[in-house]
Parts: sequence; C-alpha cells; structure tokens
Amino acid sequence: MKLVTSNAHEGIKASVAKVLSATWQRWRIHFMRNALARAGKSGRRVMTLEIVAGLSNNTVITLPDMAS
Repeated sequence: MKLVTSNAHEGIKASVAKVLSATWQRWRIHFMRNALARAGKSGRRVMTLEIVAGLSNNTVITLPDMAS
C-alpha cells in the first residue's frame, strides 16, 4: 500500500506512517470544507474555482495548519 486517504484523525495519520509505511492524504471533501470555511462567505466562489482547478490538474494544494 502506497497511499491512504482518510480524515485528519491524528491516530490514523500516525498508524499509516508507522505500520503501513505509506503516504497519508486528506479526503478531498474534508479539504474542501476546511478551505471554504476559511475563505468566508465572500471568498467561497473564488476558492471553489481555484480548488477545483488545482485538483483537476493533480496539483498539490495545502492549507496552513488549523492549529495555528
């Protein structure tokens, strides 16, 4: 197994790395929800277009850490 896709549960992420020696990736829908929540009402449409364009091109998209 090379890639595991799940929610951002810390236990899952740690297990994927330690037990499976695989790469972890967040589910697209959870990523989208977090990004749109940060964009605010006025920025949601633009943010949606940017994310969809990035995902359709297999571009790596990252959000700042939610804890900071």
